[in-house]
Amino acid sequence: MDMPLYAKDIMSTHVVTLHEEMLCSEALNVFMLNKFTGAPVINQDGRIVGVVSLTDLLESNIHAPFGVDFFTHGLVEYMEKNIQTAVQSRPGKVKNYVSQNLYTASPETPVNELAALMYRRQIHRLIIVDTQSNELKGLVTTFDLIKVLATVDLTAQLAATGT
Repeated sequence: MDMPLYAKDIMSTHVVTLHEEMLCSEALNVFMLNKFTGAPVINQDGRIVGVVSLTDLLESNIHAPFGVDFFTHGLVEYMEKNIQTAVQSRPGKVKNYVSQNLYTASPETPVNELAALMYRRQIHRLIIVDTQSNELKGLVTTFDLIKVLATVDLTAQLAATGT
């Protein structure tokens, strides 16, 4: 019998947060240096006020990226190639671009519920918080869910072959 998986089993516990007063250019650099595309945003009290994504910060800088270069090399490569222009041209602070639709789950939320919420809301990351204190505990991304699927599939294949 398979053991159920919960957010606490798959979440990243080392979560990089961005401060709402951070310049957008600094946030873009954090994204590129860490090779991720979104992060929770906190205020001066350390409270989570929303999420900001690479798309939020670059939206007005992506003028029809869907050419041959985009489809040949993909979004990340396209962004890396064009990030300096974006960094120099994105005005203001993170708080001006933060998505305030904050979707959270508890560490005890089953993985299938996480996937369902992310699918319904068309989001790529869920902030995992303690239900009592509302303290940030971790982050679950679509990549984390893919890792679970790949691992389950690999485990099933190994079991089927007896290895």
